[in-house]
Amino acid sequence: MSYYKYNGFLDTTGAAVKYINNAGAPQICAQDYLQALAEGDITGHTPFSKIGYTPTMTTAISDIWSGAGAYSFPAAAGQWQLVTVANDVGAVIRGNAEGANQTILCDAGGTTTTLNDADVNFASGAPVVEAGDLVLIDPKGASPEWGYVTTVATNTLTFSGGLSSGGSCATARAYSIVNQNVASSGALAVKIDYLTNDFTKKTIIVACGGGTVTLKDSAGSNLTETYRVNSLRIIGLGAAGTSAGAIQLQVVSGSVLINNITAGFTRARNIQYTVPKSKSVYITQITAAWALGNKATTLDNCRLFLRANREPATNFFTGTLFYPYFEVISNGNTLFEPLQLPLKFAAGTDIKMSGIATAAGSAVAVMRGWEE
Repeated sequence: MSYYKYNGFLDTTGAAVKYINNAGAPQICAQDYLQALAEGDITGHTPFSKIGYTPTMTTAISDIWSGAGAYSFPAAAGQWQLVTVANDVGAVIRGNAEGANQTILCDAGGTTTTLNDADVNFASGAPVVEAGDLVLIDPKGASPEWGYVTTVATNTLTFSGGLSSGGSCATARAYSIVNQNVASSGALAVKIDYLTNDFTKKTIIVACGGGTVTLKDSAGSNLTETYRVNSLRIIGLGAAGTSAGAIQLQVVSGSVLINNITAGFTRARNIQYTVPKSKSVYITQITAAWALGNKATTLDNCRLFLRANREPATNFFTGTLFYPYFEVISNGNTLFEPLQLPLKFAAGTDIKMSGIATAAGSAVAVMRGWEE
């Protein structure tokens, strides 16, 4: 005869913990998988979210992105440029100028909240560094991140909120200081998440130039490996607290639009996404909506659909040929669709939301899930 002498489990320290006795049965509460993922409890899994908006969902097929119209993924890696209006400019006042060889390094010995440079006086000279200025760390390197100045001393800057990725200035790293109060009332700098032609994920931080700025690498040479863009976001703003105009990422040759931040907004609402190398994306819910302006009563509608360049039955990569994976019809309403069986997309897959309406209107879409 056998019996259980102990009913419980061992915690992460190895200590025995009893189950709660609920009416003679052990009470077990297992955490929801997606909640655990959102809390960062599942190694190698990160939440995935993309939002899209188009002001011109018309009677021809349009893709949902703030650049409007049809979106074309670049055919090859190339050279890109950032285009902004005059008041969207980040003046670099200490460290490496935008586009320059990243040779100016902070001193080793800083922390997660301090940057030291014995060769530079941050508190003197025109203009002085002030609280609120933007600190760019390794902006063209392997681990770009940023923070906001809170305290200025002669040779030390403090950013009490830390750096964006939790990094440190304990070792010598390239840096730039962008002044919040000089020349700019709008966007100061943007973070660009892009993929190379083998779908390797990389990030670069670019100070806005109040015009056209060609993307450069850490040596100050033209950056030519950019192939896909997955995110474009403002990371610093001037006195107005908003961008002054549209912020556009373009191909240098021909000025083909790659991504766009609408004037007054802080991120590109571009739902297009390419799955990075060695990753898969799982989409668990889709929200889609279309509106016809001020026409409250209408029979007009819009067909909205998720597309990807993988043949659904075989998962074979099909290049510029896209297949629908999800489809709804909106009659001026918002549709929220949880997917009981998540949609899985392998590395290198291009994903986009598209639509076609019976009359001109605007559309939005949201995709959520995880990447692993």
